[in-house]
Amino acid sequence: MIFSHRWKEEAGFGFLFHAPFIKSGPLRPLVKCLFAILPAAALLGCAATDAVKVFYIDKNVLQYYVHPSEFKGTDAKAEIDFTYRDSRSDSSWVTCNFSLFNFPRSKTQFEKAFFLLGGSDTVPLNSVALLFIEGSVCRSRYTSRMSPEGFDRVMSAKRLVFRVEKGKTGNTFSPSRAFYKKMKAARLDIAF
Repeated sequence: MIFSHRWKEEAGFGFLFHAPFIKSGPLRPLVKCLFAILPAAALLGCAATDAVKVFYIDKNVLQYYVHPSEFKGTDAKAEIDFTYRDSRSDSSWVTCNFSLFNFPRSKTQFEKAFFLLGGSDTVPLNSVALLFIEGSVCRSRYTSRMSPEGFDRVMSAKRLVFRVEKGKTGNTFSPSRAFYKKMKAARLDIAF
């Protein structure tokens, strides 16, 4: 027989169900509840920390990918993700890819993009390049670079916005709550 009547003892939990104070006592409902809740809590805890993926690239080279987060503007939205390649040398860099949705085509070529942290402290995105425009969903996708120090400042910021500007006009995008949760997980996973 695959399952015996002694499965509780074989699994190591028999002492809980055969102890006189649990078998028929007031603690039995509590123990059953704990066995039902603990596995679910463990699964939810694992899913909540899946904000960063780590890849082994080469000897002394790790790459961290922070999943996209949504930022909302007045008439458009942005999704931003980060890729940090840590090579334990001077060539470490961070790629910041972002997509703009419902953004006017006339504004797809802008002069600068940056994160505004608190007051007037900024983290600029360098070498911003348009990757593609997808007309069916009104999406334009960009890539850019930023320094690891700038990435660390973005991850540590209490409040920030993402801004793109062309001339004297621009659009500001505010992050969702999920962004701050991802940044907290990223700070724990990525060692600078």
